[in-house]
Amino acid sequence: GLFVMTPESQKKFSLEERQYLVLRLQKAAHNCLSASPEAATRVATTVLIPSSSAGALTDAESNDYEESRKSLGPVTLLKKVRIKLGSQYENFHDCLAKALADIPAEFVNKSKEPPDLIYKSYDLSNYEEVAFIRSLIYLQMLDIGDDNREDWMRRYIAEGDAKKRMFLLKNAQYRALWLDPAIIPIWNYDVSAIIRRPWTLNFSPLSFYNLFYQVRYGTEGRTPSGI
Repeated sequence: GLFVMTPESQKKFSLEERQYLVLRLQKAAHNCLSASPEAATRVATTVLIPSSSAGALTDAESNDYEESRKSLGPVTLLKKVRIKLGSQYENFHDCLAKALADIPAEFVNKSKEPPDLIYKSYDLSNYEEVAFIRSLIYLQMLDIGDDNREDWMRRYIAEGDAKKRMFLLKNAQYRALWLDPAIIPIWNYDVSAIIRRPWTLNFSPLSFYNLFYQVRYGTEGRTPSGI
């Protein structure tokens, strides 16, 4: 689960203000999660791509990311930030509102005013599926900068060196997370898949959005994993 900044809010708030919102929303959400029964099924996060997926940050990269976050100086937020959490998460409303009481935050679930931040829930596991990566780019959850989307995808697909592909993917994630924030990841869901041999999973074992007919009978194939 994550908050997505609308295109209007990315213009409304400066880079430092958006980085500040990233830190404040994540801290508030993580504290509220730790005090909730939901902690049994959700894991707090500050990144888009889970550690079990292609494109995940290494330990060294994660440390650099955290140091960059810590280096943000004092920020005073004067503009109102409108947050749409979604009716299914209203149990977090009171806790989040209390945690953000010192900044001009307003929850607009039932308001006609356009939100600045919208909560979204996506399956974010990744085995380098082209369709999945393309969808994240079009949803602006990966930031490829000034590159043309299709040109970037062609370059990614054509790159035979896995390390160079991961470099492209990690850069796109890091831009969206921090260098030019457009998303605020707050938690992942714990998901697992169980299958009995000799049946095999003929799709990404990290994804739970799969149709039954994609399960194949055989002696070879991928083994299930979970996030």
